[in-house]
Amino acid sequence: MATFHSGSEGQTQKLQALRRRQKYLAFRAVIVPPVCWGICAASAPWWFPPLKETLGVRFDAQTQGWILLVLMLLMISLPVLISLHLKRRARGAKYAATLVSSGIRGEEDARALLSRLPGRVHLYPNRIVHAGNRSECDLVALCRRGATVIEVKNHAGTVTGDLSDHDLLLTRKNGTELTFYNPAMQVTTHAQTLARALAEAGVPCPVKGGVLFIREGTIVRLSDRFHRRRVTPVFTRRNRFRLRWYILHRGKRLRRREVRALRRILEDMK
Repeated sequence: MATFHSGSEGQTQKLQALRRRQKYLAFRAVIVPPVCWGICAASAPWWFPPLKETLGVRFDAQTQGWILLVLMLLMISLPVLISLHLKRRARGAKYAATLVSSGIRGEEDARALLSRLPGRVHLYPNRIVHAGNRSECDLVALCRRGATVIEVKNHAGTVTGDLSDHDLLLTRKNGTELTFYNPAMQVTTHAQTLARALAEAGVPCPVKGGVLFIREGTIVRLSDRFHRRRVTPVFTRRNRFRLRWYILHRGKRLRRREVRALRRILEDMK
């Protein structure tokens, strides 16, 4: 079994913050209208008589009626509009929390899947890397063949596009479509950042990247129109044995002392 190391709790904390925000916004959406109406009703004895007296001096009875009607409609509708706006923001926070939760479940499934690798493989989840820019690696696998950055995606449906495209298309079973940033490009950036960070730490190491669509039944149909020699591989749950080979056998072989030094560096990247 592979050796599993603890990772950053950034995603879990983000999920908790989004859920708290969603509850807070939903509570405000419910409480704002009655509170506003109650304040208006309670304060009416202080502001309504002077207002009516002022209107009586400047306007005739019909105009006064229209002005008061408009004011009443504003007092009723404005809190409702504020409440609707807060509900929309609460739905946005709930949707964001759903996406983060799905990502966390996908990463947990990937860890369980890769934990079956041999014991000489070390798995480091959620590594925060700073080297010129900031990268958050879903999972880093380290062995004698170097480091492998794995970008985990928990999408369900059919993924289509080209590896050189900026965005890929996800078609769900119900027919809905959405685009998302090409994870092959994303993990390439992460691998380059990690390679720079390791070189700056004094232990240069070959770093390769790969994408894993972990959801069972996800279909991936990606082309490579430029037929490049070095393409970031994309794996699914069905061809996980290719990912195993990619981690264990692809890349320059390292010395044991280099692996030990890399383990210490990756342990500190949280």
